[in-house]
Amino acid sequence: MGFLKAGSPLSWEETLPHGRYIREHGVRQFLHTWNRAKGISNDRLLYGDEVEYSLLVLDHARREVRLQLRSGEVLQRLREREAHADDGAASGGCTWHQ
Repeated sequence: MGFLKAGSPLSWEETLPHGRYIREHGVRQFLHTWNRAKGISNDRLLYGDEVEYSLLVLDHARREVRLQLRSGEVLQRLREREAHADDGAASGGCTWHQ
């Protein structure tokens, strides 16, 4: 998602008429990005690089995706693993933020 330099974001109600366009182009953008990046492996993260993530629950039977609300618990476990690493660099010197 980009930084909004000019204007202001739409309210939820203002976005509703644009829902179909947003879904269609969001899927196209995702597929374009996926096809461009799917062959990349062992790509190095450099100082200042960030990785954004979402924790999701997939319910295949219902064909639903829900947001997992356990980020605090997961972050705590990641921080504990990093703290208990022998040399402190087992996670590549990462810091975990919410």
